[in-house]
Amino acid sequence: MAGDMIKIKALKSFLLATVKYWQKNWLWYSLGGVIICLGLASYTFRVAWLPESKAGQTVVDQEESSSWRHPLTGQIISEEITRPQVFGVMVENSAEAWPLSGIEEAFLVIEAPVEAKIPRLIAFFSADQTVDQIGPVRSARPYYLDWAGEFDA
Repeated sequence: MAGDMIKIKALKSFLLATVKYWQKNWLWYSLGGVIICLGLASYTFRVAWLPESKAGQTVVDQEESSSWRHPLTGQIISEEITRPQVFGVMVENSAEAWPLSGIEEAFLVIEAPVEAKIPRLIAFFSADQTVDQIGPVRSARPYYLDWAGEFDA
């Protein structure tokens, strides 16, 4: 009889702990179940109702099929350019040198400090671009030549 009482108390204690656990965590388990159900539903929708895409099939825009993209700027051009000539120009970027000219026409601009933490820019231009004025032009530094070498500028 005493053994039965101990078993009943242990069972009540276990049930009480289980109820308290579920009272605290029911929201998280419910949320997890909803997320799993939504994931399964979206997977089923994708498999059952969306058309299968053929491997290797690509949609080509009619405008792009008859023209090429410039390798540096990405703009659509009429003739193919495989390796365009690039020019790099050093431009001062201090408050006294403002306003800068021609920077907005560059396809790439890199800024780095030179002596005394004065910033300088190297602006890269393609040979097929027309730029009215670039300036103020300054002397180059060795590390800028390394960047220019990447484009054979």
